[in-house]
Amino acid sequence: MQERFESLCEATEAFSDAHLNGEYQQLIRYLLAALSRKRPSPVAGGKVPTWAAAAVHAIGTANFLFERTQTPHCKSPEIFAFFGVSASNGQARSKRLRDLMGVDCFSPEWTLPSRMHANPMVWMVEVDGFIRDARRLPLQVQEIAYAKGLIPYIPALKESSSAAEHGPKTRPEEPEATAPAPDNGQLGLF
Repeated sequence: MQERFESLCEATEAFSDAHLNGEYQQLIRYLLAALSRKRPSPVAGGKVPTWAAAAVHAIGTANFLFERTQTPHCKSPEIFAFFGVSASNGQARSKRLRDLMGVDCFSPEWTLPSRMHANPMVWMVEVDGFIRDARRLPLQVQEIAYAKGLIPYIPALKESSSAAEHGPKTRPEEPEATAPAPDNGQLGLF
């Protein structure tokens, strides 16, 4: 599977270099690695260009790559033409990958880091039995959710600093001991 994985990565990286960016390239590589580890692996059979086109299309579908307002932007026929794959075969394999790996627009693990802020499912946490948007919770609760790994960064701190200059805040080594816990409630991922 290592050779197959490397062949798939070479094919998708060529497309990424020509039409996408590093974020897409990394996420597509992550998808290919996950597919290669599955037993039996769906990418073990079939042609490399077909699976490569399917992986690009699957990640593109989850991140609105085909939407003209997005940057980068690419149409699905361009993907299939680049790999020399028919649209029907490429879309069928893409659908299979999306179903198998749970790739969709609400999956935090398949969302580009730059689009994470716009994915509502990333921010849904359960507080005292109620589903809440973590971006609208007090700073102390956001810190607790972040320390537990429930959200990717602390929104209140990111809003106070320039995202272009500093990016998301990094996880602290240890959660602050002074941060109050939610009032006798549970904080969990929805």
